[in-house]
Amino acid sequence: MRIRGDITAITLILLGLVSQTATAQSIKVQSTSLARMSQMLRSNGTVDASRVFTQRVRLSVYDATGSNDGRLNVHLSFRYSNDFGLVDRLKDDGAADMYWNQAVIDEAYLQWRPLDTVNVRAGRFLRLDALGPRDIDGISLQLDPSLGRGVSGRLEVWAGRDVFFETSPLSGEAWDIQGVPEDSQAGSADWTLSGGIRAGLHHRSAGVEVAWLRRVYSDAEGDYLGEERVGAAMHGQITDDLNIVSRASYHTILADVDRASLLAAWRSGPVTPTLSLGFERIVPWFDTGSIFNLFGAQPYEGGWFKVSQPIAALNSEIDVRTFGRIYEGDQDLVDFGQGSADATTWGLGMGHDTRFSLFEHPFTWRSVGTYSDSIDDAYGGARALIQTMLSVEAVRDVFIQTRGLWLWANPSNERYTAGTGVTGTLGLEWRTELGRLSAAVESSQTTFQGGNLQAFLSFDVEVWP
Repeated sequence: MRIRGDITAITLILLGLVSQTATAQSIKVQSTSLARMSQMLRSNGTVDASRVFTQRVRLSVYDATGSNDGRLNVHLSFRYSNDFGLVDRLKDDGAADMYWNQAVIDEAYLQWRPLDTVNVRAGRFLRLDALGPRDIDGISLQLDPSLGRGVSGRLEVWAGRDVFFETSPLSGEAWDIQGVPEDSQAGSADWTLSGGIRAGLHHRSAGVEVAWLRRVYSDAEGDYLGEERVGAAMHGQITDDLNIVSRASYHTILADVDRASLLAAWRSGPVTPTLSLGFERIVPWFDTGSIFNLFGAQPYEGGWFKVSQPIAALNSEIDVRTFGRIYEGDQDLVDFGQGSADATTWGLGMGHDTRFSLFEHPFTWRSVGTYSDSIDDAYGGARALIQTMLSVEAVRDVFIQTRGLWLWANPSNERYTAGTGVTGTLGLEWRTELGRLSAAVESSQTTFQGGNLQAFLSFDVEVWP
């Protein structure tokens, strides 16, 4: 049985339970129940059958003291998951026990606003800034001063332990997204500390922000730097027709820009085409204690361009797109596209978004098709993908949703031959005042991995007692 817990989370749970919730101004409860059944044919002819049930609950107590000032709020979110199809011999297996009776705290924190411009969070929470999301057990002090008409500032200082590094027993996974196992140097350190600062300015529909973070850990042999990054982000409506979002970060250990992106969209009127484009640069970086550094992952620069045109006569919007990437095999991004082991891929696509009525029932129909290939068979090979989705409100508050996907791939590796895959999904959704009940069945058949069948049942509830 895999039940995880730590002092910080348990303390906050108890605080939430003993709070005067009966006199709180408002309580919000969100519940999601998900059941999934899957049958997957393995390459050796056996069947992998999983029967997974997941229950997620989120409780928010606003104005927990009942003083009607909204200064103190309590947030708690946890999930329980169990694979009832797991055979007995795997229930005590170190690699599989994460699927057996797993209870995880996602969030458990107090939010205190002693002043209108001061926000303090303590416990387990998710924060977001120019460097991306961060899930920590710690504390954050945020100031949001008003600097003039329509102008506000933001200054935040935070510190704590990263949840996904197994420094917390309630982190939920045996391996984190950075590839640090439980018995690694980072995962078994005597102590770890992450911290940072961010500052920003916001004016109506525009904003700019800078951020810095640093993570260190220590054991008997010494201290280690796991990560240090600085970054900036901006978004804004540059003109009435042009919107831009961009961000970039510099990794001091890598001594290079590890993330950079630019998104822009332009539209001059409701009947004119929308022009949108994007550029990105990704250099995968893992913790200094991660085994993934033995493999690495190819960094790349990529871009895409799309033109979308509304067609009133068809009640549709049609789009045409092109995209491409340059993979840097030698991990040298200075010579854009000129490295000795570079590989280039390109692609074209077309899609539509159509709404129509048939027998007095409203339909929504979306489709997209793409074709991509690599130059000189250097990376990946050729691929074609067609996907279509159809949704209809059959009766009041009851929706039928279907999805079909067809894939053809011709890998450049001579070990593999060309093949196809087909996936079909049929879903039903009932929207009630209490919540949303959904059911779906999905079947896939491929020439690469055989076939599989999955069934899903979920119930989402949101209650304000």
